[in-house]
Amino acid sequence: MTDSNNTNAVNFDNNANYFPSNGGLGDQGLYCDTSQLICPGVYTVSAVAFWLKGNRLAVKIGYYDDTNGLTWVENTENNPSYWQISEDDTYATLSPVLVPAGKVLRGLQLAKNGNQLGYQIYVSDPDSTNGVWINSTNADYWPGSVENIYADSNSVILGKGDTANGFQVWQKGNRIAPSLIVS
Repeated sequence: MTDSNNTNAVNFDNNANYFPSNGGLGDQGLYCDTSQLICPGVYTVSAVAFWLKGNRLAVKIGYYDDTNGLTWVENTENNPSYWQISEDDTYATLSPVLVPAGKVLRGLQLAKNGNQLGYQIYVSDPDSTNGVWINSTNADYWPGSVENIYADSNSVILGKGDTANGFQVWQKGNRIAPSLIVS
């Protein structure tokens, strides 16, 4: 589904697909998983979702391959790549991160950006060379701490052949939700 106001692919479903079940992200002693996810080969990001990885907010990405259709990439290991979400002083970044001209979106990572839950995208040339990570800015953020914010776990899936030109978290009621910027 595309938001006609800003060409973001989002999922507007307002259902029970969110976490935690009560309190908020900062109220439950949750952590943010900062595993770097990159599509294999020359595949590009075509889907994204937040998910609850034990006691961690995590992200997964999807890509279309030639034989299996949509394939998800996620890190299910309990690794040392995380930080604790604090209820009093953690805010959610809402600023978009755009893919530069001549590059493609190949990966995503949740990251700590000052006192904000931020993110960065991995971009490369179409042949998967010259890859770099680009950080989100904290110019636009949720105007309250994450104490009463939930994470929406509905998937955002582009149509096969659509191109993601960036990533952004958006405010979906009392939830943070992922979106892919499309052209």
